[in-house]
Amino acid sequence: EFDPQIIELAINEFNLSQYQPYSVFQSDALQYLQDCKKNYQFIIVDLFIGNTIPSDFTSKKFATLLENHLQTGGKIIFNTMAETMSKGQLEDFIQEFENLNLQVSVLWGVAYTNNLLLIEKR
Repeated sequence: EFDPQIIELAINEFNLSQYQPYSVFQSDALQYLQDCKKNYQFIIVDLFIGNTIPSDFTSKKFATLLENHLQTGGKIIFNTMAETMSKGQLEDFIQEFENLNLQVSVLWGVAYTNNLLLIEKR
């Protein structure tokens, strides 16, 4: 997360301390993944400016960076919004992950407005 206030809100609102160990990084997500040397078991992606996901974060490059940092057996939850990402755009983005041999399923209409991509590296 780039915004320290959002980090504080998430830690408190979602009681993240109950999920020890966990890590939250204050950084631009794209820059972090480009510089990072670690692999993770679980990655949550929730990247919006207003109601829109910037195009850098729905690109083949970002999908590849996520895959490169995911451990075998690891999972990604990627939050999208139905109102700002058409079904066709979402299907194209899903295809980027599937092209990387990741298994993808979708939870449609979460809280009425969101579609969650559930991605797994086998």
